[in-house]
Amino acid sequence: MEQKAPFREIALGSEMTRRAAVQRLALVLGGTLIAPSILLESCTRAAESVGTGDPERIAFLNAIADTILPRTEKSGGAADANVGAFIDLMLADCYSQEHRDAVNAGLVALDEAADAAAGTTFTAATAFYREDILKKVDEERSKAEGLHYFSVLRELTLLGYFTSEIGCTEALDYQPVPGRYDGAAPVTEETRLMA
Repeated sequence: MEQKAPFREIALGSEMTRRAAVQRLALVLGGTLIAPSILLESCTRAAESVGTGDPERIAFLNAIADTILPRTEKSGGAADANVGAFIDLMLADCYSQEHRDAVNAGLVALDEAADAAAGTTFTAATAFYREDILKKVDEERSKAEGLHYFSVLRELTLLGYFTSEIGCTEALDYQPVPGRYDGAAPVTEETRLMA
């Protein structure tokens, strides 16, 4: 009497019939056809969304971001990296309606503060007025409890800038393949953080 190998019973169950082979083949092929469509469906919203795309809003967000991270002698500013478009897209795609409403109300408040201080919009105001307004807003944010729009804008500005090409290559010391580890590397005022 022939003894069946136990691993064969585990792997195949019983004797393989034509019907079982066709069913298993259909299961394998069906999985390979369905899995990519499920993955692609999860990406459709991000592919379709482009934020608001309003040029005035993006210019306004760029003005705020550039006040937070201005251009220096050695690196471009947040406006050079077009962080305003990044903020607009992130707010539209990744933040809740509560966050979007808070930021939109905050943008209106910033424009009103600029009008009261400089008699113009925040975008058209000088760097002096912009910095003064944002310092006051930051003080207000530090005393506030819960969600504050300036926290969201500041976080997105830093994220957008330091993940942009300008931020990685000009502000940080970008090294695609770092060299050897040196635990006692000399650090001076000119040393930049490594990206």
